[in-house]
Amino acid sequence: PPQNERLYIDVLKVEFEKTPASKESTPPTGSADGKTSENDSTGNTNYGKKVTVIVPANVKWFSTGISVDGGRVRITRLSGEWTNGGNEPIYTDARGSGSWSGLLVPSAPFRALVARTNVQPAFYVGNDWSGKLKGGLELSINDTDSFYDNKGSQKIVIEIEN
Repeated sequence: PPQNERLYIDVLKVEFEKTPASKESTPPTGSADGKTSENDSTGNTNYGKKVTVIVPANVKWFSTGISVDGGRVRITRLSGEWTNGGNEPIYTDARGSGSWSGLLVPSAPFRALVARTNVQPAFYVGNDWSGKLKGGLELSINDTDSFYDNKGSQKIVIEIEN
C-alpha cells in the first residue's frame, strides 16, 4: 500500500506467562479450561500471571479473560496506535488526546485506554496504570457508543502482582 495508508487487522492474542511469585503460595490448581494457576493468600487464582492482549479499537469493553480478587494489577501499553475514525482520523497511543462529550470515561482523554471490571466503575489507564482491582477486567478505547469506524489496536501487558 502507499506510504500514507494504514493497514490494520483486528486480532485477539492472549499469551499466558508465569512470573516468579515473590512469596509462598499454595500448589497450582486446575481450571475448567485445563490451565493451571496459583492461589495467593486471598484466593486470587490469577496471582503471578502475566498476560499480553491486543485490544482492538472497534470493540467496546474487550474482555481480557482476567479476573482479580482485590489484588494489585499493573496494566502497561507495549505498542500500537488507534483512532476513533471519522473524516480525518487522529491516531494516538493509549494516552489518547482531546475531549468529547458522551465518552465511556468523561474525565479521561478521548481515544485513551480505559478499563473497568464487572464490580468496579470505568477508569483511565493510559500507557501505564497500577492499582488494586476486583472482578473481571475489560479494556476499551475511550469513545462514545459509536465503535463501528474505529481502527487500530494497542498491545497491552497485564501483570497480576499480588
